Order: sequence, then C-alpha cells, then structure tokens
Amino acid sequence: EYMGLTPLLTMADTDVSLGPFEPETIPDGGAFITLSLGDVYYCVAGVPIASAERVILLLHGLSWFSFSFDLLVPALVEAFPRAAVVTTDFYGRGRSSIPNVTYDASVFVGQITELVERLAFPPKFAVVGHSMGGANAVSYAAVAPERVSQLVLLAPAGSPVAMPFLGRVVATPYIGAALMWLIGRSSLLSKLETDRCAYDLEHAAEMPRLVNDIIARLRYCINRPGWVAAFQSTLASYPLQDRFDQFRATFAHSIPVTVIWGERDRVVPVANVDLLREAMPHAAVVIIPEAGHSGFLEAPEPWHAAIVRALAQSHAV
Repeated sequence: EYMGLTPLLTMADTDVSLGPFEPETIPDGGAFITLSLGDVYYCVAGVPIASAERVILLLHGLSWFSFSFDLLVPALVEAFPRAAVVTTDFYGRGRSSIPNVTYDASVFVGQITELVERLAFPPKFAVVGHSMGGANAVSYAAVAPERVSQLVLLAPAGSPVAMPFLGRVVATPYIGAALMWLIGRSSLLSKLETDRCAYDLEHAAEMPRLVNDIIARLRYCINRPGWVAAFQSTLASYPLQDRFDQFRATFAHSIPVTVIWGERDRVVPVANVDLLREAMPHAAVVIIPEAGHSGFLEAPEPWHAAIVRALAQSHAV
C-alpha cells in the first residue's frame, strides 16, 4: 500500500546553500502581524492570498523555523503558478515573538487559527507540516476540519520516539527549566557545533555549506532572549509523542492525507508510519530512499516531486 516513488536524487551529490541570513532584513513577501500573544512573522510567495486559486500553508518543526522551506517554496510556486504559498514562524521561533507562556498544542493551534483569519485565507486551504509542524497541522485540522482541504505530513511528530536521558531530563517540568536556565544556551550552542545537523540530515558531513547556513540560523534563535525557555517549555508541555487522537480525528473527517518520510530518519523513525496508518488508514504513504528527517533540504528533488504530486492529486479531485 506504499506509494512508489522513483527518486530523482537519493543521496546528496551536490552541496547547496540557503544564502546569507540577515534577521533584520525582511525578504520579499515577508511581514509581521500582531496576534494575541505577540508579533508573528509570515511570508507570502506566488500570488497574493486574495487573488490566489488556492493557498498552501507550510508549518515548520520544533527548533527550526520557516527557513526550512526556502528550497520548497520556489518549487511550489513553479508547480502551482496561481497559488499563494505561505510560510510562518511559530511563537518562540525564528523572527516571531517569544511570549512567556506554556508552549502546549493550544498555543500553536491558536496561532494558526488567528493567522488564517487575519490574513483572510479562503474557506479551504492545504497544509504541509514538517515534524512538529505536522503535529500542529493535524491538531489544527482536528478542531477546524472544514478549513483544511488536505494535509501533507513530512515525517510528522506525534508518535513515540526514543529520547536520550538528557532529553528526558530537559523535558521534565521545573527540573528541565532550571537546568536549561543554568546551562541551556551554552549546551545547545555547543551541541549545534558538535552534531552539525547529523540527526536531521543523512548526508550532513558531505554538505558543509548547507550545514553552516542552518547553524547560522539556529545560532540566531538560541541567542534570542527567551528562546531556550520556549524550547524547553515545548518539550515539557506538548505531548509530541502521542497525537493519535488528532490523527484519528482527521480520518473521521475524511481529510485527504499524504505522509512522506525519509527512509533513514533518525529523529522520528520511519517505522512509526505503521502507527500512523492504524490511526489514518486512508493516508497515502511515500518513503524517500536514503533520506533523513529533513531530507527536503539536502536532496530536494524527490521530496519536491512527492509533495507536488500529493498537492496536485488532491486538488484535482
């Protein structure tokens, strides 16, 4: 029942660059909007939302932000020339505000709900979510199924993963917060330089330019006041290993779902796709060979092909 996909590129044979990162410089199409908990950054590519034939919302993962989709956005604009492709930074991430709140699912679902209303999204729109963004997409669809035309989930969080001892300590309320207050920023910056994206990218060692670009963006985040606390609060307050009620809700509402996963994902194991299929038996599944958790950055062609195919098929129905 797995969808076959002939990969155009199954391993990174060329390094890529995301270009220089200047957080104070807002890219074309980028803007801020003030929502209930603070200022939220978003960017619209393609055509304006008001005149778009369709709108595609892209949601990033736990510690990264909208730069995750810097290579995907142009591919979607090319594939769907009458679409508005919208990215945003969640609260506590990227350029968006870092409110002093408990970062549970309701914070992110609330942000999505407000954003699509304030930006006057059409009655239905597609949502593409990566990792935690996938869990947020499903959580939003569970409470607003009438708004979601389809879901494309890229290695979505929401199922059990093996967490190292230190990770379990950090995710412990109060203890984790105290530990992160003491050594969080320095330890995260050190880990960033030591790991060099090895868990997210299957071919990180072969792609120094891409890795350096990602590290520059994450270093900016970690050094922002409040970011470490927001990160720890998300780990402690958001049950990212159990979103099965939300997965089942998408099935109950018959929302079309495509799940795309890297064969060598070290963050959310591809074996978890079987758990998702139990909760969402209608979901189409694509496995990208030799790909890691964020393979759409290091080997974009097969990921883009799968995402475009999923969006095109559902839109044509």
